[in-house]
Formats: sequence, structure tokens, C-alpha cells
Amino acid sequence: MADEQDWAAFADQDHLKEDDTLLARTSGGGGVEIPGEHIVARRGDDEPFHAPGLLQGGFGAETISGGVDDWDDASNAISGSGKRLMRTGDTNHPPKDGYYHPFTFEYDTKDGSNAKMTQIAIPYLTNSTIFYRIKNSTWSGWEEVLSSMQNGDFRPSTDGVGNLGFTNARFDTVYATTGSISTSDEREKTWRGAMTDDEYAAALQIIDELGFYQWNDSIAAKGQDAARFHFGPRAQRVFAILDEHLGEDAWHHYAFACYDSWEAEYAEVLDDKGDIVPGEQGGLIREAGDRYGIRTEQLTMFLLAAQARRQSALEARIELLE
Repeated sequence: MADEQDWAAFADQDHLKEDDTLLARTSGGGGVEIPGEHIVARRGDDEPFHAPGLLQGGFGAETISGGVDDWDDASNAISGSGKRLMRTGDTNHPPKDGYYHPFTFEYDTKDGSNAKMTQIAIPYLTNSTIFYRIKNSTWSGWEEVLSSMQNGDFRPSTDGVGNLGFTNARFDTVYATTGSISTSDEREKTWRGAMTDDEYAAALQIIDELGFYQWNDSIAAKGQDAARFHFGPRAQRVFAILDEHLGEDAWHHYAFACYDSWEAEYAEVLDDKGDIVPGEQGGLIREAGDRYGIRTEQLTMFLLAAQARRQSALEARIELLE
């Protein structure tokens, strides 16, 4: 083993290395060894303590076969990575077919025995995405980390399941070279047909309700004069008109009428070991609330159909007069 050096002498050298071990002396006289596999230091009482956890053996699975099928703990782990690639059909495989590199991050013990772990599954081949899950006594479901594909597409691994944003976690402006495409395949629809007379009457009243408005947040940020005018409906007024013509709470039946609510969110309280303290509530992260909304394209088509019906009725009356 190389001689211990004080920090001044150590700093004058590019490095001091023998058998992958760096040596230095602290200001208090205790020696510090920094081997390639772990760190050993000496406290004031000259008792050594270890700080294991640095990677040994690097990243990457050893094989496609072998290992165990249930990738949950140290039984299928090498330092920093899984024993082998995860395959479709394996227990605890992410919800998309393919091969994945498994990685486990564990609090405290780092041997698979702790109740708290985080796992990441990185795709081995193309046309897949990254997944992660968290264990706090029991495992959560896999969460997908959306990323662009090699061909430039940005898409989820499952069809028609996930949302982009939420009512209390919205995107702002969406910039695109073309508009969005909504599925309209007749093979996937059960057709009801044209609007009823009551729906027609409601639509005509909603048309009269349309108007200009300014967002309150924009007024607060820019001032009354600088905030721009938008045009459209007020969701609650639309819903009230539907109920007036179609019955109480009738608006719930129409997909262009939207309402969401959310509970208050609070931070978790952790003890000195990083465990969640049951029954204790941390600081407020997000207040409870709700929000009304409109699917603009569907409401627009509803009102357009009503306007077309009214136009046809007017043309029929003109023909009778002529």
C-alpha cells in the first residue's frame, strides 16, 4: 500500500494511485483510503467505517438467458444493473413487448432487502420506451417515460389510454404545423344519428351565448388593456342551457361538456431512515379544486349542425312564400 500523504502534497500531484487506491490525510490526521470498489475512512477514534455503493463491474446485463424471471430484488442483480435482459413474458416486465436493460436503485442496504427501491427499464432494441417504477413496501405500476423514437415520432407504448396533461396540470400553447387527428372510423362507432328537436333548441340558444372574453390570468399579468380577447362559450352557461332543454344534469351525457376535480396534495413526511411516517402530513403541494371545460371541436360541430338545420328551415319557408 502506498504511503499516506497530506492534502497539500496530494494537491500538488495529478493523482496518487497504487492498486486502484487513492490515499490522503485529513486535517485531523486520519487517513482516507479511496479504492476503486468502495471508500474506507477513519474517524477521530481511528475506527474505520465503509461507504459502499460505488459501481463494481460497470453497467449492462450479462446475458439474455439465465438469471431469474422475477426481477424484483438482488436475486437477479449485479452491481448497477440486472443479471440479464428482461424479456417479454417475464414476471414484472414493463407493459410493452421487447427486451429491456434492468437497473435497480435502493435506499440504504443496496442488497435487495430494503422495502424502498426504484427500478428503471431501458429498451435494448428500437421502437420502445423507458419505464420506471417505485417500491414503498409494495411495487407501483410501471410508469412510461415518453421520448421521441428514432424516426422522430413521440408516442406512448399503449394506444388510447394515457392523457397529455391533466385538468390541474395543463400545457399552455401547443404549436403544430397541422391540426390534431381524432379517430373517426365508423367501424368503431355505434351511430345514433341527427340531433333531436330539444338538442336543436339548446344549440340555437348556445349560439346566442357565444361572445368575447379575456382570461383573468392574462389581465393580472398584462393589464386590462393589453390582455387579448378570445371568442367562445362559458362552459357553465352551456351546461345550464343543455339542462334547461334536456333535463337536470343532462350535460353529463355529452362529451363536449367536461368537468374534472382533484383532491389536495400534501408532501410525505419521512423519518431519519427515509421511511414514510404513517398518518403524518407534510406541507401543501397543491390545493383541492375543480374545473369546467369544453371540447371545442365537438361543440363547434354541434352548433354548425344546428345552424345548417336553421338555414334549411329558412330556405324551405322562402320557397313556400315564392
